[in-house]
Amino acid sequence: NVMGRIEVRTIPAGVQVLLDGVNIGSTKPGASEAGPSEVLAVENVRQGEHALVLRCQGYAETVKHPVVENQKTSKINVKMKRVFAPDIEIKTSSGVYRGVLISSSPDGVVVEVKMGINRTFLHSEIRELKHLQ
Repeated sequence: NVMGRIEVRTIPAGVQVLLDGVNIGSTKPGASEAGPSEVLAVENVRQGEHALVLRCQGYAETVKHPVVENQKTSKINVKMKRVFAPDIEIKTSSGVYRGVLISSSPDGVVVEVKMGINRTFLHSEIRELKHLQ
């Protein structure tokens, strides 16, 4: 049996990893929040080229093709690229806002209205809240 291993590290952590179409888990947070994740190690991977798909909400899907060699470790380090993919629409008296839902609390919701710009909408000002596909 000709086997090797793959080590995956991502920025940010919390990235879902699929190897040849099989979900092998998600990367866990590393030492610092902004830094790379802990290593997600995949043991006993057959020798040859593989398809590694990385997915994370708010980031572009990334595909890598690591080549695994016998008794060797293939290291994959990926910094995911942010995408702005609105998933919520909010109507207030001042207009309609589309963005990415960041968090929700009893007071209101925090929405990323532009890449890197968050805005808090209080429940009292929201007339309609719609989840987009």
